[in-house]
Amino acid sequence: MEYFEYGFSELELMPECPGIYAWYIRPNDRNLRDIINLFNHSFISIDGKGIFKEEFEGHLKIRTIDLDSERRMDMKFLQPIAEKFLPPIYIGVSKVNLRNRIDQHRRKINYYLNAVSFSENEISNDFEDVEVNVFSSRISRLIRSSEFRILENDIFVRAFTLDDHLSKNILVNTENFLNRTVKPPLGSN
Repeated sequence: MEYFEYGFSELELMPECPGIYAWYIRPNDRNLRDIINLFNHSFISIDGKGIFKEEFEGHLKIRTIDLDSERRMDMKFLQPIAEKFLPPIYIGVSKVNLRNRIDQHRRKINYYLNAVSFSENEISNDFEDVEVNVFSSRISRLIRSSEFRILENDIFVRAFTLDDHLSKNILVNTENFLNRTVKPPLGSN
């Protein structure tokens, strides 16, 4: 098992073998508060019935960080620590070729960054891989958004290759475990 880390402009250096990878946002003076806000909210969709046949549906919003305490933090002190401790924004696997899989993400991110606009229908129908499209559209929306100060060069990938003697099922099981444990804000599982 080998470890790799590459910035958005270096992704073509990723090895051509199976592995597990995660996308991150590198915090800096410009974007640290935006990254904190990204991790600050989780959304859960609900659909249920009550004992008297009432029907409930909607979204729950979970606040995970007290914004008042965030405002009291020393951001210069937090920035280098946050880079090492912040969880990934997305976790994925490649059963065959990390470079090709991550290049799919990169190409889709560039597609969405250069698109005049895009709808939810384009995300799920236009490309062959829904997971790549959902993440790529989400990170592109953040980069394009005037609310967030996250740039293309702020995102990077960390990856571990799969040892030859391990089953490729290990990758999927590991991805599922990590996604359910870490809950990356731009991922799904």
